[in-house]
Amino acid sequence: MKKLWLLLGAVVILGLVVCAKPNGAIEVKSTPEGAAVYLDGDDTDEKTNTILADLEPGDYTVKLVLEGHDDYSEDVTVEGGDTVTVEAVLVANAFGALQVNSTPVQGAEIWLDGDSTGETTNAFFDSLPIGSHTLKLTLDLYEDWDTTVTIVKDEIDTVNAELSKPTGSLEVKSTPTSAAIWIDDENTGELTDYTFTDVEVGDYVVKLTLDGYADWDTTVTVNEDETATIDAVLEEAPQEEVELKEDEATPAGFGFKMQAGHRLAVMFTPPSYPFELTQACYVPMGWADDPDNWDEDCYLVFMGPGEEPGTELGRKEAAGYEAMNFNWFDVSDLDITIESGTGSFYFGVENEVNDNPGMALDVGKPSHHVSWMYTVFVGEIDPKWAPFDNISITGWPEEIHLGDSCDLILRVKGMIPGGKEVTLTPTVRQSTPYSGSRVTLPADRKYEVLDWRELR
Repeated sequence: MKKLWLLLGAVVILGLVVCAKPNGAIEVKSTPEGAAVYLDGDDTDEKTNTILADLEPGDYTVKLVLEGHDDYSEDVTVEGGDTVTVEAVLVANAFGALQVNSTPVQGAEIWLDGDSTGETTNAFFDSLPIGSHTLKLTLDLYEDWDTTVTIVKDEIDTVNAELSKPTGSLEVKSTPTSAAIWIDDENTGELTDYTFTDVEVGDYVVKLTLDGYADWDTTVTVNEDETATIDAVLEEAPQEEVELKEDEATPAGFGFKMQAGHRLAVMFTPPSYPFELTQACYVPMGWADDPDNWDEDCYLVFMGPGEEPGTELGRKEAAGYEAMNFNWFDVSDLDITIESGTGSFYFGVENEVNDNPGMALDVGKPSHHVSWMYTVFVGEIDPKWAPFDNISITGWPEEIHLGDSCDLILRVKGMIPGGKEVTLTPTVRQSTPYSGSRVTLPADRKYEVLDWRELR
């Protein structure tokens, strides 16, 4: 009998164990995340998003606390073996501001906390909930940029994002080697064979130049994380004979007395590049009322390209040695080289003293329309550049301008690829209007020439 009672007790205990309900869990999520989780008033030391596991079945109160937001509370019932979910959208009660800028370009789309704001840089957000936010900028052809910002109550945070394009590499090889590498008309300073790294993706025009060889160029596309390769075979440049005779000129019977520091200049365009300047000349002349000072010192001045004579490239002092003839001077020591990206350049003569030397004018046809004068014109206070085509002279008919009748007799020489020295005459330009207003030269600046001899 005793054994029977023991057996019955064991069965009851086993039944109680089998019938006990298993524990459950609460999954707690919030937007934004990072809220402290309280369960029935006790701090769980957990932050959203999290799961509170191994909870006995029953009723619970879940509370979420996050700085800058209203507290959130929800009652839930945990069933044995199940997980109940709390999803809270916390309401902000404290705000700050955010200024988002981008360089080198603007217009990047702004994303906050994974969502597009619909705004582009540069943009100002005046009411963001305090706390951490993810920030991302996206723009076509540029790499995505992202960071985390912390918004502080009643303060402005400024983000200056530097956007960068994805990059690849460019390998440039040639036969023979040691050719100068130009990219988009700029000399890189590197010689073949050479590999450029961190090259922004895109299309580029690559040109190779080497003395004695014809220029070579192509267009290449650089792709992200790839190496674009150029393997050029250069061809020897034809050794053409260049005629080195000085041109004839048709002298005018008048000239212009220039003040000290004022200039007369002409545009030149080399036939090929690089063009290494070696010599320059002008034709000095005397005046009827001052025949003997044609050999006064002056400056030979070389200037870069532009709508008018540009940045000074170099200068050299000179003095004429034969009146009314071509006076050549060595200027190779100035080390001036005109590259293909430069194109044309200007050569002018600047007086050191008033009136002398006079510069000979060419009235041959057709006119070049590329001569310039730097002086003080009627109604002006300071000297400025003006093309001959925009200059009239007091006493001339209104429709007649200086550029219609004459050009300066200035010449230069230089070396071109192939080791040839060529003589440049002024660039020939069609008689089309220059920009800028018409100006008038005072009558006292025009003087008659003493006499002329045939120019050689």
